[in-house]
Amino acid sequence: MKINLVLLVLLAGLWLPNHLQAQVLTPVADTIDYNSPDTYNRAIYSYLGTGAGVLTGSDNMRKLTEGLGFEQVRIRQMYSAGFGGRFKDRFYAELGISFLISDHDDLQLSGRRTLELEESALSGNLLFGYRFWQSDRNGLVLWAGPSVIGQVVKITERQEVDFNFDTFSNTGSTQDVRTWPVFLHGQGALHLALEWRTRPFMSRNPRANAVSRAGCPRTGVSSDLAIRLGYVGGFQETAWEVDYGNVSNAPVDRNAFLYLSVTGNISYNYRRK
Repeated sequence: MKINLVLLVLLAGLWLPNHLQAQVLTPVADTIDYNSPDTYNRAIYSYLGTGAGVLTGSDNMRKLTEGLGFEQVRIRQMYSAGFGGRFKDRFYAELGISFLISDHDDLQLSGRRTLELEESALSGNLLFGYRFWQSDRNGLVLWAGPSVIGQVVKITERQEVDFNFDTFSNTGSTQDVRTWPVFLHGQGALHLALEWRTRPFMSRNPRANAVSRAGCPRTGVSSDLAIRLGYVGGFQETAWEVDYGNVSNAPVDRNAFLYLSVTGNISYNYRRK
């Protein structure tokens, strides 16, 4: 009996470690795709972008500045920022701004005088998107929505002077220098865009307190890039205004611009319930 008991203990000692090792080392297939839209179908995100914009409207104001002697450079550096959300995997809503930085041009006049031109444009956008195509790594999103376009044109005339700090006076004459108002233009517009968007990248190391029974994090932070080609065009022609005072015979224009931008997106994703 004692011999049988000893043999049983030895056999158990040999079988149990091998069995436990087999249990520990047996590979388990990961059935959770952390980047799959089927796993995360909702998100909130913010974005920053840069690109180039081409002004295609404001023909009458352009003729006015060209008549003064300025050469128009329509391509402008553009910056954009905003936030939005993704719903039911394919639907998007977004609120943002796009700013086309000022274009500065100098024109030398007679009598030591200089004419300076500064132009800038800003649009506020409320857009709704639908991802109509998706591959393993990329997707295409169609955007549409209303925007508000504002344009500012500032003309400044300067003359070189000889300034005396003792008397706080100019020794040069400035009688021929004209004072220009700031020209303002704003209107509602239609915004259309097509966006190429990469598949989100998400970390596979979820926090312990954010893991469900299936082994997938309930929420997660991801990042992706997007390239957007868009057009913003005013609904109708509206008259130009000035920042201070009254205006007569004001030209009417329809603002519009075409743009290409690259944005970086940071998303906070929610797992499908």
